[in-house]
Amino acid sequence: MAEYDFTCPRCGKTLRIDESHQGKKTACPACQAEIVIPPKPAETAPQPKIVTPAAAASPMGDLLPQEEKDVFSLRPTLKMYLGRILLAVLVAAAAIALAVAVKAGPTVDRIIIIAGLAIALALFLTVLYKKYSILYRLSTQRLFLVRGLVSRKIEELELFRVRDIQVAQSFWQRILKFGRMTIFSTDASAPKFEMLGVANPLQVKNAIRVHFRTARLRERVRPTEFISDFDSDGLAGKDPGI
Repeated sequence: MAEYDFTCPRCGKTLRIDESHQGKKTACPACQAEIVIPPKPAETAPQPKIVTPAAAASPMGDLLPQEEKDVFSLRPTLKMYLGRILLAVLVAAAAIALAVAVKAGPTVDRIIIIAGLAIALALFLTVLYKKYSILYRLSTQRLFLVRGLVSRKIEELELFRVRDIQVAQSFWQRILKFGRMTIFSTDASAPKFEMLGVANPLQVKNAIRVHFRTARLRERVRPTEFISDFDSDGLAGKDPGI
């Protein structure tokens, strides 16, 4: 079944519903008023859009699709891998201390030190690979996630589809000023877009928020509430026990 939008007669909130629920009673998610879902409006042929000189000179003119601009690019901060970096340092220090304590001869000491440094170097190179194999890029229209150094995989999200942004920080992450961001969208193929190890995540969140709100205005997208859960009596948005 197809979906369509209608307006709550009480609060004016734009709601989205499947056409199979026409005529049923429901509760508005915004004002909780009981309403009857109106029938789906008849479809009309799209009218050609006439662009006037005044509209062409509007303040949104510099954000047209053909003029997409980069806003920022960032990679996961090294603070995210602080545990592995400290482990690499401890392994190197432990190898040197073991070689000094054992005193089994120059050859054995050299082997212990080289082995410890090799393990520490491998750990550090792993950290560098993880950091530089991920790139987050924001433009005025899209958010990109680029993975890989040699072979690459690119995911993208149209900003006008963004619904919400969530920032999560543990105690130590708050002290070190980084965290994880989860971006929720209406894109069926990518409903969640995660950004890990983001330095100053609240500032990044605000930057994305500004541009996704601008993208909504440009695409004339209005936020909607989707009603989908109906009980056996055909009611939605209410506790069945009430």
